[in-house]
Amino acid sequence: MWRRETAARLSAAARMAFDPTPSHGWVPDFLAPATAGEPEELLKQVRATPRRRLRSEMENIAARQPVPRWTRSLGEDPAVLRQLVDSLAATYDVLLTPYRPQVEARLEADSALRARHFLHGGMERVLTRLHPRRFRWEPPCSR
Repeated sequence: MWRRETAARLSAAARMAFDPTPSHGWVPDFLAPATAGEPEELLKQVRATPRRRLRSEMENIAARQPVPRWTRSLGEDPAVLRQLVDSLAATYDVLLTPYRPQVEARLEADSALRARHFLHGGMERVLTRLHPRRFRWEPPCSR
């Protein structure tokens, strides 16, 4: 539902980012760089993905599930990769940029809370406060 509603807010070019990221199934690793960074840095990493890796990952996924036809040319045609990166950037601008201040504020508040927990009870307190209704941590939690 969220995916459909969200896609409706995007231009056709921006919706391209949804094609290689199905709601169920395999997603190419190159679309989720392992390092943290600002969106521009992450997009630059995706753009710099070696062609061999693009081909390999898309072939691997295509062996497991249907993939859009255009994804097969990612490792061959640099213009297709540029279009995908532009699509990811447009998707970020529409879907995430408006909420970034809220997300950052919540992350800051959460970090401050966890730091207080750590200072007043060590790692045991951090772990026991993570999700008290779902997880039960029995001391000692760490050694």
